[in-house]
Amino acid sequence: VEFSGPFQAVGDDKQEKNMGPPAFVALVSLAERSAGVGRSRSCRARAADEKSYSRVGYSLIQFLLGLQLESRVGTGTEWSPELTKLTYSLAFGCKRIHRLLDMAALRDEQFVLTRANSIMKSSLWRHNRLAVISSQQEYKALMVGENLAEEFVCVFNPLDCYDGVKAGIPSATTFGVYRRNLSCLASNFESKINEEEISCLQTTLQPGSSLLLAGYCTYSSATVLTLCVGSKVHIFNLDDEIGEFVLTRENVRVPDKGYTYTFEESLMPTWSDNLQQHILKLREQEGPFGESYESR
Repeated sequence: VEFSGPFQAVGDDKQEKNMGPPAFVALVSLAERSAGVGRSRSCRARAADEKSYSRVGYSLIQFLLGLQLESRVGTGTEWSPELTKLTYSLAFGCKRIHRLLDMAALRDEQFVLTRANSIMKSSLWRHNRLAVISSQQEYKALMVGENLAEEFVCVFNPLDCYDGVKAGIPSATTFGVYRRNLSCLASNFESKINEEEISCLQTTLQPGSSLLLAGYCTYSSATVLTLCVGSKVHIFNLDDEIGEFVLTRENVRVPDKGYTYTFEESLMPTWSDNLQQHILKLREQEGPFGESYESR
């Protein structure tokens, strides 16, 4: 069906014409403006020069709509409406866990862990393009989709490091999203597990390089959501007043020069001699920048 009249898109980009009925066109225009992305050629020009504008202060949904629109005109990371919905479902689960932890010190640890797991599952369960979800709290992955049309796999740990909450140590929800892959399972598994377990393993045993989206949400004095989209990392803080994650830092990178290191030092005797010597040099001001490093 073609549409014409005063609401028809204007411009020489044929893909922008005949977009739909007036209400839909108006909604798309509003979404594009709220996401800070221009239309047609102006969108390509702005997205090509990331330094020309900042998205700090955007809500999560505005940011995701921006990715979606940039992808549509071919100037940004490949991003679909389904990924927008899935990311927002994950963020919604994190907001619910944030509320759960407000009174966590008064509750049994196992109850909180079980409840956090249920929250993440329920937040993801009804996503219509999700095939499998796999939680660190459960022995088996869960088949959510009923046919091969579902294309995404989500793996998550609903609440990591919760045993330190009563001591004021931050806890976190971690997650990753893959595209469904039916050919990644090693051979000789068929005789040991059933057909459903094989299908789950085929979709969840994938390398990190296959991730479409990865991130974590830390719960402490502030609730902070960190997202890795494509090759870029963005940080959002939860604004309790409006109940939304707001972009506070974009395109975060590891600094070229640092002064801290962190790892499980109790395992140091098991490391190679070269690695042990490197750490000792960092402590003794013999590192690459001639200054001592601190352990975190």
